[in-house]
Amino acid sequence: MTGLSKTFRIVFLFIFAFAFYCSKSEKNPFSYEDIAGTGLGGVNHFVVHGTISENSVAFPESDIATSDDLLLGRFKETESAVLVKFGTLDQDLDSVIVKKAYFFLTPRFKIADNSDSTMDVSIHRVTMAWDEESIDPLTVLNNFDPNPIFSGQFSTVADQADSLLLDNELVQGWIDSDSDNNGLLVVVQSADYMGVYYSDETIPPPTIKIVYEKQSVLDSALVGASEGLSILQSNFQLPPQRLMVGSGFGYGSFFKLDYSEIPKNATINKASLTLHVDTLLSIHTKSAFFAMSYLKANSQDWENFPTLADTVSFDTTHYRGGDRLKVDLTFLVQYWVNREGDDFGFRLAPYLLNRGLFRTVIFSSSVADSLKHPQLEVFYTIPPKFDQ
Repeated sequence: MTGLSKTFRIVFLFIFAFAFYCSKSEKNPFSYEDIAGTGLGGVNHFVVHGTISENSVAFPESDIATSDDLLLGRFKETESAVLVKFGTLDQDLDSVIVKKAYFFLTPRFKIADNSDSTMDVSIHRVTMAWDEESIDPLTVLNNFDPNPIFSGQFSTVADQADSLLLDNELVQGWIDSDSDNNGLLVVVQSADYMGVYYSDETIPPPTIKIVYEKQSVLDSALVGASEGLSILQSNFQLPPQRLMVGSGFGYGSFFKLDYSEIPKNATINKASLTLHVDTLLSIHTKSAFFAMSYLKANSQDWENFPTLADTVSFDTTHYRGGDRLKVDLTFLVQYWVNREGDDFGFRLAPYLLNRGLFRTVIFSSSVADSLKHPQLEVFYTIPPKFDQ
């Protein structure tokens, strides 16, 4: 063995022996115990109950739902009517005589406390021209014939179509272009649930079945809706000590949290915000998506709410029901820990504004039961040279 090889071997054995000795030394700052604990990259943990500031604000123009579903019913101080139009009857059914006509809506599911209940509805002729792109939906509620074409009862059983009889002369006028085809408005008269129905963008869409005679031969045709939307109204008032995020009636909430104890150089392993949901006041379909955005200015500037947050969301979260909503804030907390300047907080809002209907009511930091306060839990590590 050469002298050079012997030298390398001696140096290696010396380093190994020194490391082993140091690992047993209680005074050694580089011992295994310190490395595994909080001394070198160990995980630190803290929990903060409540927030520095919080508020909920409504988005403007939130009386229309433009989702792939139609909403019809009355539930928890919220009501929805259905507006539909069939735009090609004069092209599809030329020179026919209408013998019978029926209107069909097919439900997907119902949002209800009692799944066995039914709803009373009426269907009306709309007296104003409209289209989905430019409609002011609430004006339709002042522009329809108050005398119903027909009244009936919907059971809203999934995938079993509910139907109403239509006026033959009305449909004949649409076909012959003798009357304005402004569509139909379905209004709920009494209900204790919200029905979720297939729309004109789905299969099966709202449909008219027309039984007709042509050249002394009876036949029938199904015509799907060309346009359709839900018109929402609500008397719901957010009670004290509650926050809200919702769609259909667009609502978002601001939160500013206290993580001042985290050193500026920390690496955030996990940051999670737990929000406690008031299930008695909330309205949920099957799930809801939320988007989180940074605030660009002081969170007290509530009147500028729609433009206050960054236009790009930094993350999303999915709520699937229950009494807790978990929001992953790892990215947000790391952003503010690394960043110089003020922390204005973040906004929690619907991922898509006014798409469908949900209302998530959250207990605020001022509620008497502290166990229901928003709770931030953070796990982080600190680089060795800064951890003294």
